[in-house]
Amino acid sequence: MGWGNFDYASAHNLASTLRTVPPSTWCQAFYLFAAAGVIAVAAAPREARTLLVDYGARKSHNSQTENREGTRPQSPAHRGRALSLIAVVTSWGQVPHAWFSAFYVVSLVGSLFWLVQYFTNGTALHSLASNQAAAPGPSATLEQVTVAWAVMFLQACRRLYEHATVLGQSNSKMWVVHWLLGLCFYLFTSVAIWAEGSSEKFRGLAYCTTRIKSLTQNRSHFGRIDQ
Repeated sequence: MGWGNFDYASAHNLASTLRTVPPSTWCQAFYLFAAAGVIAVAAAPREARTLLVDYGARKSHNSQTENREGTRPQSPAHRGRALSLIAVVTSWGQVPHAWFSAFYVVSLVGSLFWLVQYFTNGTALHSLASNQAAAPGPSATLEQVTVAWAVMFLQACRRLYEHATVLGQSNSKMWVVHWLLGLCFYLFTSVAIWAEGSSEKFRGLAYCTTRIKSLTQNRSHFGRIDQ
């Protein structure tokens, strides 16, 4: 009974604490996690790093280089247990090249979603800004948010256009873990752009709301005069 109450109280306290964490902190935690993974892979032996990181055109290029230099990868029989396990795990869940475009679709949809939220004073953006505004620390200006949003939007459009019209078909594949991490990167980036400028967004939202109400009232006023 005591342990049950303790576990419930601990879980409740943990949930309450997590609710107070601002959105920007969650984004920073994801970037730190990704950076730690990159550092860990960079410190791994060469063959393990090749199995974990190389994909698509890079994987094909490295294979051709190894064949020219006569340094082919070890056969499974000569690999250690760790390398054999990494080779087996990374061979599962290889996604085709056509799925790479999902990165830019997610980025583009995220950019458009937050833009619509901004101009309509949407619930999602208002909740994001209110949670972030309660946290201490400086925030980005509305101009900085606009520039960051525009750069990400244009980059997503360019990459999606290139993938559809320039790159063409390919037999390249990517490990599904890399693919999911890429999707998470674009999702967190679209949130981070707007989370960092919470105080400015509140002023911008208030300004847009006031202007819309003013224009609506003026239109109604002139409509009554015409009648």
